[in-house]
Amino acid sequence: MRFIIKKAIKELSTSLFIFTCAIALCTLIVREIHAQGGGGGAAGGSPYRVLRSVAGPSGTESKGRLVIPDPRTVFYLDQDRKVIVYFEWEGPAGLHKFEGLWKNTEGKVSLISDFQYVAPTKQFSGYWTMLLSGSETPGMWTLEARIDGESAGQLSFQLVAGANATPSPAPASAPVPQPLATAELYKRLAGATVYVDKIDPQGKAVTRGSGFYLDDGRLVTAFQNIDGATKLRVISTDGTSQVVSAVLSWNRWQDWAILAISGAKPAGLPFAAPKSWNVGSVCYYLESTSGSGRIIADGTIVGENTFPRAGERLNIATRPARGAVGSPLINEFAQAVGMVGGSLAPGTDMLDSYMLAAAPTNLGSTMVVLDGLAVPITLIPAAIGQDAATSLEDLTYRGQMLRLLSGQDRVLFGELALTLQKTKMDRGMATPADPRQQFSHEDQKMYVYVNWNIRENFKGLTTMGIYNADNQSLGQAKPLKLNLHPGDIISSS
Repeated sequence: MRFIIKKAIKELSTSLFIFTCAIALCTLIVREIHAQGGGGGAAGGSPYRVLRSVAGPSGTESKGRLVIPDPRTVFYLDQDRKVIVYFEWEGPAGLHKFEGLWKNTEGKVSLISDFQYVAPTKQFSGYWTMLLSGSETPGMWTLEARIDGESAGQLSFQLVAGANATPSPAPASAPVPQPLATAELYKRLAGATVYVDKIDPQGKAVTRGSGFYLDDGRLVTAFQNIDGATKLRVISTDGTSQVVSAVLSWNRWQDWAILAISGAKPAGLPFAAPKSWNVGSVCYYLESTSGSGRIIADGTIVGENTFPRAGERLNIATRPARGAVGSPLINEFAQAVGMVGGSLAPGTDMLDSYMLAAAPTNLGSTMVVLDGLAVPITLIPAAIGQDAATSLEDLTYRGQMLRLLSGQDRVLFGELALTLQKTKMDRGMATPADPRQQFSHEDQKMYVYVNWNIRENFKGLTTMGIYNADNQSLGQAKPLKLNLHPGDIISSS
């Protein structure tokens, strides 16, 4: 949840502050602002760090931030009606005194706005507005921000007498990135995101996930989307599709793969700067729907974790549907922060990971509740070598992929349990008594229980195998004979 608190400042100039728990932007942007003389960090030793500063003639609030559609540092007294200066900081939470000092062309303070506020989090942002009457002295002005008496950044701007006047030359620099409107974020997500269908040996699509193009033309998806596939079908937003049977690079434990594709590629998404996000960062992804369409979803980062072997994971505010696994997780600048998904062990999908993480641990019976998971973009290599593509068939031969199960449509449901029991309500059939997802050597045994979905007559054998997380076989159970007839209620264990 993001909070917005406004406070009017009683000064000759109108000042306004917004405080929010949204994450500030990366330090690279701050350095670019320094280079153009448009912003500054606090003095050495100050606990307040400027993460972003920008000026403009207007702004609108969006997601607890101020969006300035026309960022600039030159203002014309006969045309512009105000100057807005916006800052984002990182610093200690708690009660602080904030001051905004407007300095004229002589470096003298013309106006001061100050008040106290309790910042609930370590990220907060604010902006001041100076109304222009047209009588201000042309030249370089500065807004200096102070927090608790400490310098907390400054931004210089130029007032020009008229639209025909020539402003003082300023060093060229990259434009300050501005948060994009939700409609534009959706457009860029939709253009870069694809569906990835996993195809079995019979040519049937067994599961659907997602993938996305990076701006270097590579197509990334979750490894769980390709695990066990004979082929993959990649479906673009415009409905065109191609069959893919190889990968360029992959990591089973980190849960990502780069597909070997051909043909024209759409505009992809750039990498977000490493560690330009934090808990509280506002992010977005495309959720799958029952049809072929997509909806934009809020993926606010609510936590960061590191798991044994699986590595880093981001926790996001919502639990995506299965079809969204592999979608890009982007920030408000349409830069890829991560990828939706991130199973905690190979061979499990996203939903299995929730159950594994929520199972009782040796720390007690407390349930660990996970929100959605995402793989941080830093785990995906920024570039790959010139190695030849590896076929899905070869991945299976190497033991990198699971074998797809057959006959899944004949299973009504299955469960793992510590014990089985028979009751009158169950008509004397054995049913799971203590279902769970984690077992220890002290348990000595576990039961695999299957209730069959009988739609037609079937006679044959069923087998069960146990594998470790590296896809190595630990054992095979003896085959069980099945003789199924519609109307029967049959289970196996």
